[in-house]
Amino acid sequence: MKPISKKPTILCVDDEKIVLVALKQQLKTQFQDFNIEIAESAEDALEILQELEEDGGNIPLVVSDQIMPGLKGDEFLIKTHEKLPKTLKILLTGQASTDAVGNAVNKANLYRYIAKPWQEEDFILKVKEAVRSYFNQLKIEEQEEERNKLLKQLQEYNEQLEHKVAERTAELAHKNKEIIDSITYAQRIQQATLPNVEHIQQHLPQHFILNMPRDIVSGDFYSFHHVKSKEVSVFICADCTGHGVPGAFMSMLGMNQLSHIIDYFDIIEPHEILYELHQGIRHALRQYDTDNRDGMDISVITVNHQKRMLEFAGAMNDGYAIQDGQLIELKADKKAIGGYQAEEKRIFNKFSLNISVPTTVYLMSDGYADQFGGEFGKKFMIKRLKELLLEIHTKEMSVQKEILEQTIKNWMGAAHEQVDDILVVGFKF
Repeated sequence: MKPISKKPTILCVDDEKIVLVALKQQLKTQFQDFNIEIAESAEDALEILQELEEDGGNIPLVVSDQIMPGLKGDEFLIKTHEKLPKTLKILLTGQASTDAVGNAVNKANLYRYIAKPWQEEDFILKVKEAVRSYFNQLKIEEQEEERNKLLKQLQEYNEQLEHKVAERTAELAHKNKEIIDSITYAQRIQQATLPNVEHIQQHLPQHFILNMPRDIVSGDFYSFHHVKSKEVSVFICADCTGHGVPGAFMSMLGMNQLSHIIDYFDIIEPHEILYELHQGIRHALRQYDTDNRDGMDISVITVNHQKRMLEFAGAMNDGYAIQDGQLIELKADKKAIGGYQAEEKRIFNKFSLNISVPTTVYLMSDGYADQFGGEFGKKFMIKRLKELLLEIHTKEMSVQKEILEQTIKNWMGAAHEQVDDILVVGFKF
């Protein structure tokens, strides 16, 4: 009963010939690079497995019925597990007792239980998952073996260099402290350039700013300007290329450019601010004749206090407003500030919103939505963030900030580090 090839083998065991024929036909169609073996009893199956093992065959999966003459399915799978612990097992039966299934789970590390009659699509999907899981595990083990070899080599190498490491440790520690001290001082400078909270409070009294840098200094920044002559307030939320020190350099450049555009040139239309900022960044970084592609995603709101109107423009950075319990998306243009420009002139659009009715507006960088965490280590995602904003938008702004901060911290938990700068700002009119 020698296997016909050394291809990876899927073994199906059932005392009903018609079932075996159906299984083999379904599997052969989907697994053309596999050898599909069948056996009408557990005893025959054990012989096949013995021959495959002796012949060096690869056996990702065994599919077995439960009710068979001689060895039952769970007993067969337990014996299989003793010989081939890596091989995955599926119990395919309509008559298995709870005890039999439990026995297979506990003693044979059962991968799946599928009831007869089975749905072909569901069966094939589970087999594919099992095969993929088997080979992924083999790959992990190979990588682990290679890793252990490398670790051993590194250990030997480290032992040879141990005395040199000891000599350099104190020197590196000193240099590291100097670097941290320098960046910490840079943090003080960056924070000093951010808008004065009391100034924002004077013109936009109901607001919050949740600013959580990933590193000591941040690539996210916000900017506030009030043009008294026009009774207009401008607020900017920006996410620069990179984070840490590179992002901080870009943020300082961005804030400097915005001060010239708004305070010096008296430009307050949000789409015009974006246009001028784009030109300024490209000029400052000489992007017309270099390979530099740094820039920022940014959203701008202009609030006309007399007319009770809000205008929005964004570059790759949407905003959100809530009125009467309905969330309104303030859509940004899919064009960044700075970087490569294919079009002759980069034009940005603006969105107008009447805020004479109670309105809550939110601007943010992508750090909050992109943070990994939760039970399965997934991103928080913008959909979940929008649902959270709808849930909390009627609360006091300070309370909203606390909820947002605690929610993202709970999402990260202890298992996930912060992957990007986080900036969320909210305003209530």
